[in-house]
Amino acid sequence: MANLQGEKQWSPVRVLETNELARGGLNGNMNEQAKALLDRTEWLNEQKANKSEIIQGHFAFNTLADFNAKKATVPANSTVVIAEAGANQGENIWNGSTLTKSAYDPLVQANAYADIKESNAKTYTKNEVAKMANTITSKNLYNPAVKQVNKYILSGTNSGFIRAVNGWGITEFISVVPGQYYTIKCNATKRGGTAFYTDNTGSDSSFIAGSYTGGDLAANTARTVQAPTGAKFMAVSLYSDTIAEPSQVMIEAGEAASAYTPYTEPTLAIKEDVLPNNLVKQDQIPDLVKKPYEKVITFKNLFDLTKVKDGQYLNSTNGGIMVSAGWGTSDAIPVTAGQQYTISGIRGRAGVAFFASATTTTAVAGSYNGATTSPLTVTAPAGATHMRINLYSSSVPTYSNVQVEAGSTATAYDPTSGTKILVDASQIYNAATAANTVTFAGQTVTVKSMVDGLPVEMSALLTIAATHDKSTVFNFIQDKFNKVTQRTMNDDVAPIRAFGTTIGANHGYLKTTITLAAHGKTNADVGSVWNSGGKQWVIVEIISTSQLSITSRTDNTGFVSGKLEHSSGAVNTADMTPTAAADSAFHPVFKNRKLTCSIDGKPVVIADGETEYRNNVTFNESYDIMAKNDMVEWLITHGGAAAMQYDADASISLSMNYCFDIDGGCVITSDLLALKAVTTFTDFMLLQAIKMAAGNGTVEYIVPKSKAFTQDSVSYDFSYPTDIIAKNPANDINFNAAKNADGLTPVNRLLQRNDQVVFATGFLPILDATPASRVTNAPNKYLQIRASSLKVYPALIDGLKTSLAAGDYFCGVGYRKYAKRTTDRTSAIAVRHKLGDFLIVDWHQAKTDSVSLPADYAGRSFEVFEKSANVEVLSKTATNRVVFRTSSAAPAFAVLLFK
Repeated sequence: MANLQGEKQWSPVRVLETNELARGGLNGNMNEQAKALLDRTEWLNEQKANKSEIIQGHFAFNTLADFNAKKATVPANSTVVIAEAGANQGENIWNGSTLTKSAYDPLVQANAYADIKESNAKTYTKNEVAKMANTITSKNLYNPAVKQVNKYILSGTNSGFIRAVNGWGITEFISVVPGQYYTIKCNATKRGGTAFYTDNTGSDSSFIAGSYTGGDLAANTARTVQAPTGAKFMAVSLYSDTIAEPSQVMIEAGEAASAYTPYTEPTLAIKEDVLPNNLVKQDQIPDLVKKPYEKVITFKNLFDLTKVKDGQYLNSTNGGIMVSAGWGTSDAIPVTAGQQYTISGIRGRAGVAFFASATTTTAVAGSYNGATTSPLTVTAPAGATHMRINLYSSSVPTYSNVQVEAGSTATAYDPTSGTKILVDASQIYNAATAANTVTFAGQTVTVKSMVDGLPVEMSALLTIAATHDKSTVFNFIQDKFNKVTQRTMNDDVAPIRAFGTTIGANHGYLKTTITLAAHGKTNADVGSVWNSGGKQWVIVEIISTSQLSITSRTDNTGFVSGKLEHSSGAVNTADMTPTAAADSAFHPVFKNRKLTCSIDGKPVVIADGETEYRNNVTFNESYDIMAKNDMVEWLITHGGAAAMQYDADASISLSMNYCFDIDGGCVITSDLLALKAVTTFTDFMLLQAIKMAAGNGTVEYIVPKSKAFTQDSVSYDFSYPTDIIAKNPANDINFNAAKNADGLTPVNRLLQRNDQVVFATGFLPILDATPASRVTNAPNKYLQIRASSLKVYPALIDGLKTSLAAGDYFCGVGYRKYAKRTTDRTSAIAVRHKLGDFLIVDWHQAKTDSVSLPADYAGRSFEVFEKSANVEVLSKTATNRVVFRTSSAAPAFAVLLFK
């Protein structure tokens, strides 16, 4: 019988829950607490002091902290050796009160010797060369190449907040210095709007209140703004769907506008007379320093998807580069004069031109070709070093499978472009690579991993300060696949619907901001009650001397107009008659919010920096939701001061486990527990996913296990890839039994795809999302496509209950996964969870398909959990693949459960 082995660490001892299944084995929960206590014993054993440590005159410690913990027992005039790198590494002298570095320490002697030798053979590092150079930065701070398309800066209510809207554009976040003036000028009318932010996330909380400056900017008119205290970035509106971006936009430091100059990248300029004599020129580097382990591979497709130039097009008369919102071209593609090049794929706009350099905007005379033929073969004329091609316009916004290759023949499309440096495996010895990293930066985290040999990034907002306008919640903010942005989100975590409204995640209850000059109310009046229109209203917040916010005491409606007469609780009791009223969300609705992180199963402290991981990065979040009437009554009882946190009795407890795996996905386990009765309950979605970003090809939705139907006189069949933007549904599409394919279990997932990638989201068929339970749990909508935003909402619970009793509990497992788009199959994703590892495959073709398995699936047994009738699983065991056969081009799927 095996024995437990402890690790030398202070492990937490977890409370076993009453609803857990008892599991034995090395990693079973029955042994979990024993292992934790054994870890602590090993740690204590390591920390104990022995006799020699106490009475000898020569002491050694692993870290300076270890020494400080025991220095009271160390005799005076002892030698102390510190192993940890730092100022006290090596030998030190302890006089009973002070630890002093020994002058005779071997490390000190070695460093002194090395300093002498360094003066005779100095290596000039990048930083040292920089000391002899001047950094030349662009006078114009606006870089058109990185502007933010389809975004705008709000004016009026919530001015300064950034929102997504088609046809608009703003600058990137430009770094600023607090107190510095900045001047903006352009050669044509520009959309107005300038605002300052504390970070570059674009979140509402990053906007600095009062820093917004609005109004369209006329041609050749300068506007000067000053960066306020705390500002790190600013953003400036550029254009809209009715006002094009000016061809010359100048943003510069200072209070005066100067002549327009285009943006240039920062460079280092070094004076030759300050260069040391012992610097080696590049052409003098001998071949022996080249890296024999590197092999450079150049891909055939010269068109780089990641470098598309928004806001410009090729003039059909002379081929020159013109500026216009809604258009786009390729980046400059290197060519050789006299060489033939073939362009294939689908482009929204035709047009090819050649240029004498990568930065030239005037085309080589006579080189423009506007033919609409595809494929199209062209020849680089004399003097040409680069070419550009038109891709799309505002009226024809999509392009797909674009390939530019040398020669006169179009070959099979390959999205990979440029060059890659590969490592010759024969040159590797005792080395390990880590493709997976987690990076913390302020309030955000970015998890990077690999899928199908390509990098995937998922970024999320971890925490913000809870305010009256926002609650703190873990939130996905951006996904990238192969360095291309696939979606940018302000809100991509799912709320619940309870208490007669949408609540949780980023959603709050309703309050009204009322305006009336010199209202005379102060924080002493917060929580006071006022009568108007037969209802009672409670003061929530004093915003300014002319604005405050109120909320209804008895329901979740907003105040419209009328006189507010004092009822109870105020110090300043004069009646109020608002001149304006505007509804907004009432926060914070959470209490007891907690967020922790673990990497490969070990808890870590969230701090700025990058860390590698081997298996997973997990964020555990929990919070309690208070019902609005409980919050308001608490505020009435505890009023008389500004309240930023409420402590009413909670009604619902939510827990979320976000587990990012090794191949570009996030598995989300979530549960809901009713802490007390909830009289109005509608649904528990657990997941949501915003529509893929435009510009990467046609966005198609696929709903496996659905069937054809008609809604609002429009025919749909999401069992096949469907252009969701072209369909443009007028109303929400709810997938229920009527839209489920006959004989198949309820819909539980959706695929989105474009030219590059497939994105899958849905539920694993376990816990409260088993096929049998979904018929009862979510009869109204197994899954919803929202008409206004085309967001996807899979529902875990929708219709099972209209109210909750204390103790009601639901739990499900959802996933967000990416895969490279391929012609082999529609999709194949692996979803890992402690309750079961799944492989989910979809096809829309008849073929025999060998699906490669992730390394951790290879060699394991599996069972066919579910499949369509036209799929045959040919493999009986899993080696490093599973072979399937589909008998027709009809929609087909298979779900395997690995043991």
